Amino acid sequence: MTADPSAISVFGLLSSSLMPTDGGCQVEKIFCYMLVLIVPTTVVAEPFGICAHSRNVEIKVASCSEALKQTSLPSIRVWVYRERARAEAELGNIEAAQADYEMFLALRFDPKLEAEMRALKQEYKPASLAPGDGG
Repeated sequence: MTADPSAISVFGLLSSSLMPTDGGCQVEKIFCYMLVLIVPTTVVAEPFGICAHSRNVEIKVASCSEALKQTSLPSIRVWVYRERARAEAELGNIEAAQADYEMFLALRFDPKLEAEMRALKQEYKPASLAPGDGG
């Protein structure tokens, strides 16, 4: 059974050391309740950051899969496939890791990716580097 990436241990969070036990300030408790309400939405809404930075490989795989659904940009998909391949390999899902690595390689040398990168280079080229200005 695969872990749901949006499932966070609410009970573990609320019983953590952040919670006051002496009847003191309730700011931490309010923060925890707010976090519980926000985090599941964040996990679904921010799969790219979670895919890139999660150390939990099951959550990484689920987030990378969600990220692939949310973008068609080759420059983003290439690193998402790489990250998911690494996580799948760590989980022991060798066939899935190999399939993602093949997609990574295919996108890495895709003419669409090269065209996208050339367009970005031209769009964000500083004025001082424009041809013919001596810079």
